[in-house]
Amino acid sequence: MKRFGLIVVLLSVLPCPVLAQLPTYTWTSLIPQHDSRPADMRKYDRDTLSAMIVNMNATEKVFHQQLTWQELPIRRLLKVPAPFCELDFDPLHPLILTTQEKAILREYLGRGGFLQLGTDVYPYSQKELASVTKWPVVDFVTKELPALDPDFTVEKITEKHPIYHQYYSTYVPAPERWALRTFPHLPDCTLVSHKGHPCVFIYSNYYCEGDHWVVLPRPFNEDTDWIAEDYAMNVNLYIYTSMH
Repeated sequence: MKRFGLIVVLLSVLPCPVLAQLPTYTWTSLIPQHDSRPADMRKYDRDTLSAMIVNMNATEKVFHQQLTWQELPIRRLLKVPAPFCELDFDPLHPLILTTQEKAILREYLGRGGFLQLGTDVYPYSQKELASVTKWPVVDFVTKELPALDPDFTVEKITEKHPIYHQYYSTYVPAPERWALRTFPHLPDCTLVSHKGHPCVFIYSNYYCEGDHWVVLPRPFNEDTDWIAEDYAMNVNLYIYTSMH
């Protein structure tokens, strides 16, 4: 079975009868000016994200016409409602944010926005990931932001953290747990907060067969199976960030 790291889905903590009265939620995929991902990786991320949202809306009553998806350049982030965003990047081709993009993200996060920062590990082997020594976009949120503003704090969280137990009891998938033990520099499971409010969570997208991390062969297959553990963690993440 195909298995990926967690993908964020927007949920509400209100009871279901009230959900039907709420406006549509928008999941925003941020596009940097210098996107380091190859074209096929950008397409794969786009296709799997949009397909997942369509599937959630079709199969879960709580998502029925509650969830939409949009792509948005970072430079426009402060001009539209986007309380919950994700930004994916290729670890072997470092993502370099512009000065303007850094300023926009700093303001966005300081206002209470949330960013899911995803490392696209799925096309690469363990040896290739081990060769990565620089993480510019990760350094921005974990080093530059706290240096500029002490209200930004950083912590590495484990399965004991409440984020894993908000509604479902979830765990770190076995391949990700192994990768964290093997590569100390891996930024997975890092939580950044601003004045105690969670504002960034860093994770990785893996391709797995059972509990084994394998390379997703190219050209990418657009059919993706979303397992229950990913869904459960998505629920926990949104509930936690909504309540803190």
